[in-house]
Amino acid sequence: MFVKVLFQKKETEVEVPANAKVADALKAAGISVQTVIPRRNGSVITDEDSVKEGDVIDALRIVSGG
Repeated sequence: MFVKVLFQKKETEVEVPANAKVADALKAAGISVQTVIPRRNGSVITDEDSVKEGDVIDALRIVSGG
């Protein structure tokens, strides 16, 4: 199945297995789950949530400093 991943103003469509998790979609797009907060439909989700055909995952980069 195909899902879209948005990251830093770039949209990438990736193919993942039917039982894929958010982490699988992020990895397929070349994004580390440790560096982003995933969202779907404006709501924060975890990297262990399931994805379904046509989902759009928005990956927000984690920024920290001090």
